Amino acid sequence: LLPVRYDRMGIQQDEDCTVNLLTDCQAAVDAFPSADLELGLTGRVPLYLAAQKAFRANHRKFQIISYILVFFIATALFRDVATIMIVGAVPAIGMFWTSGALEWLSIQGNDLTSVVLPVLITMVGLTDGVHLMVVFRKHWTGEKPRFEALQRAIATVGVACLLTSITTAVGFGSLLLARSTPIRDFGLACSVGVLMTFVAVLTIIPALAISRLGKFVRHEKTNHRPFELQKLHRLLNFILHRYRSISILGAVLTILCIGVSLSLKPDARTINALPADSPATLALKHCNESMGGIDFVKITGEFPNSSTQTDIYLLEVINRINDFLSQESLLRHPLSIQTLLDSLGRTSPAESMDYVELLSPSIRNVLLNQSRDQIQIYIRTQDLGAAVYTPVFARLNEKLDKLENAYSGLQLTLSGIPVKSSRDVSLIVYDLVASLGTASIIILLVMIIFYRSWRIGLVTIIPNLFPLALTGALLVATGQNLAIVSVCALAVCIGIAVDDSIHFLTRFRQELEEGNDVESAIRTTFFGVGGALVITTLILISGFATVLISPLPTHRMFSMMACATIGGALIGDLLFLPALLKWMVRQPSDILGNPSMQREDSNRYPE
Repeated sequence: LLPVRYDRMGIQQDEDCTVNLLTDCQAAVDAFPSADLELGLTGRVPLYLAAQKAFRANHRKFQIISYILVFFIATALFRDVATIMIVGAVPAIGMFWTSGALEWLSIQGNDLTSVVLPVLITMVGLTDGVHLMVVFRKHWTGEKPRFEALQRAIATVGVACLLTSITTAVGFGSLLLARSTPIRDFGLACSVGVLMTFVAVLTIIPALAISRLGKFVRHEKTNHRPFELQKLHRLLNFILHRYRSISILGAVLTILCIGVSLSLKPDARTINALPADSPATLALKHCNESMGGIDFVKITGEFPNSSTQTDIYLLEVINRINDFLSQESLLRHPLSIQTLLDSLGRTSPAESMDYVELLSPSIRNVLLNQSRDQIQIYIRTQDLGAAVYTPVFARLNEKLDKLENAYSGLQLTLSGIPVKSSRDVSLIVYDLVASLGTASIIILLVMIIFYRSWRIGLVTIIPNLFPLALTGALLVATGQNLAIVSVCALAVCIGIAVDDSIHFLTRFRQELEEGNDVESAIRTTFFGVGGALVITTLILISGFATVLISPLPTHRMFSMMACATIGGALIGDLLFLPALLKWMVRQPSDILGNPSMQREDSNRYPE
């Protein structure tokens, strides 16, 4: 292993740190044909360049793939080109407006924002647009003016779209509580994108619907109904007949998944942010296996004064530290003044220290600075992640503290990039978890205030916690830990997952206001909005699933968690939510309050 330092002032292009460097090294090796050497290059700079190259090559491709896939899915579902063009215009305009808003607000972008934000705006714009267009086509029968049908659609769905945008923005806004600047910028950029997309939904769709293009939109009577749920009468009857059992089942499953998720630990690995097949990544794996890794942690020891006796104590301290290190299999190849002296074959401490003066100062001062009464020991670490090394560093710190007590005035400090990364990752992940909890509470309060019912707040807890808990349990089942990207994905999905609940509850409340009893309102809501929920879930999953083909593991992890959370949200809203409503809401007045608040005109803006 040959460490190389870059002369930053002499670098003209990225290739000077990778391809050109390897070319020069290969030329040197070729001068000795008998030397059987294969060269590889790794390190922080080559690894960073490999990740950036993979990102630039793939993020545009994933956007195009997601747009094409969503277009074909929407075409298969609606079979209406005019509707697809109207709905598809929303994410395009939303992305354009968001880019302008981010520039105007001077919000910095980063790799995560560049990948997630376009997909997010596409998915949110399409789902809100689908809900609005489904209602518009149902009201526009070809006999009434489109403007009147559009008014009814906005009155029916517009408020729900506003609430979904607020809750989604709250989910992203919770990232502003993180200590990491890139994560705060990511959360702020996504919040702005969601709100700008909502504005696009309520301006672009009405404008196009009343234009000439709107004349070609098929109304409900002549259009194929995507995802007809009438065949699920038996399932709904089963849910409403056993509503207590299903509600308890949802609560138990949620609690079990939360219990499993609590075993997750903060983690971060360099290799997870790298393309698996890049030469720099392969070289890093080789160094992990054969050389104990390429990163170092450092133990710095400071002694009270300089004397011959101190020199002897110095070597005693080093030997005791080496004993500690020998007990940790993940800490390899300690390099100290003692190991350097041992290579000379001298074992007596007093005799060995005489050879220190013979060493070059540039070498000696790295390991022993006699003018400062300071020693340094370098230990190799592998790229196994913070979850693996955090307990190792904790045990080593505990032993160093005991050694300090044995030698008066001795100060020992453990430092290095792996130590700092382990500490920083834990702080960032716990910050994100705290912000996620804050977002959940705020969303719950928004729901209670908006619907003016604490029962609604209680009913939404299980359907909205279940997908998050399920995703956490899935991480444990697949052997993953809680990385920064994992918590960001949960923050992204908590706002999206609650959207389906909002559309379901809004329609349910409208049915109660029409004078229906609770069970009839649940049935009408299930068959009225269930199809749209399935459509939007398929669109969201198909959009996020395109990132699964990314060569970067962090992107694949984000995609997997998003798909799992959104799929779990559909289960919660079509299985647990009807059962909980049947159990918690016994009569319309439990939600509407005074019966006189119910609508007298039962035909006013029905969905």
